[in-house]
Amino acid sequence: MFLKAIAAAAWVIAFAVLYTRAWDQHNRDRRWSTEANNRLIYFLEAAGVFVLPEALATVLFIIPWVRNFLEKANWKILYALTWWFQSRTFVGRGLREGIVDNVKYSLFWAVLKITRIQFKWHEFFTHTNRLAVGLMWAPVVLIYLMDLQIWYTIFSAFVGALVGLFSHLGEIRNVDQLRLRFQFFSSALQFNLLPRSSCSRRGGRCGASSTTRSTG
Repeated sequence: MFLKAIAAAAWVIAFAVLYTRAWDQHNRDRRWSTEANNRLIYFLEAAGVFVLPEALATVLFIIPWVRNFLEKANWKILYALTWWFQSRTFVGRGLREGIVDNVKYSLFWAVLKITRIQFKWHEFFTHTNRLAVGLMWAPVVLIYLMDLQIWYTIFSAFVGALVGLFSHLGEIRNVDQLRLRFQFFSSALQFNLLPRSSCSRRGGRCGASSTTRSTG
């Protein structure tokens, strides 16, 4: 990404310089002279070099198996040729659609641009498009319900915390209760965390001491 930013900045400077030189020559000659045309050609040649990687990416999009091969390959020579439009991320590598799917996708959008098309399709509900509208909104409703479940979980946790706060669940009201909690802490820690074998070797003191203190 750092190299791409440097390359983009270099292209911006190059285009600005070439474009300015072409118009400066045009303004000095007050017409498109031979020198002005040559400088304009330099600008167009630079634009062609700039578009070349994008054109290569378009060709690879049309031929997806070549792009899949380039994405899966880790050869440095291939990466040097395709670094501009291909990153070395391992997420979704080699998962391009096939050429048949690309052709279908392109033809679908091309047909949509054609006007005055007479088409007929079976209508479950005559003179209405309720089914089509329902099918279009069904995924949106499902995603909304999924988000609603997530927000319900957050809301229920928040409400539970408020209920516990106002119901004084587990509340320590004074310093004496706090001191009592610290007295039970060590025995509860030993009883809950130490393995059974250590308690048995000690003659069952873990369970006995904690039970005695708890009942006391």
